[in-house]
Amino acid sequence: VFGCSTVEGRRICALPGVKQKVAEFRAIEKRAGDGDEQAQLELFRRRVELAHFADFDAAAKQLAATKGFDDAERKKLRTQLVNQEFNLILALAQDESKRPEAAKATVGMYRKQRIAEGRLAQYYWSLLGLAGAGGGDAKLRGTAVEQLKKIDEPFARRSLRQLEPALKRLRG
Repeated sequence: VFGCSTVEGRRICALPGVKQKVAEFRAIEKRAGDGDEQAQLELFRRRVELAHFADFDAAAKQLAATKGFDDAERKKLRTQLVNQEFNLILALAQDESKRPEAAKATVGMYRKQRIAEGRLAQYYWSLLGLAGAGGGDAKLRGTAVEQLKKIDEPFARRSLRQLEPALKRLRG
């Protein structure tokens, strides 16, 4: 059963427990604002979990500057941030007319050493290879092709079939 209320004349319903989760988040946010270091760490964790960042450069800098995360957690949070950033680019790439823009944004991530991992890797390298072709950058396309060869997924294999011949033409 959903919990419903009326806000500004509109009826809004949420899954059970959402009100409690929002209240917990707000309490952590307040404690963090009051200088509680553990609350600041927890707030950052939850913001990553919720993809609650508009500026991924700022989020990456904040993560790098925040003390209190061990190496494993820092890596996990960084991977989540990078994948969230790339998910937005991938959504843009769904519109074929915006694929060159998405490829350019992927190059921007690559130049900042932010590389999508897991299931997103094949799409990341494919878009990077597309950017390499569009810009005539054989090195960039070569990097993408080499990474795609390591991924045993249908989309990665299909991308390779398109990128490898173009790479050969770029290299002359």
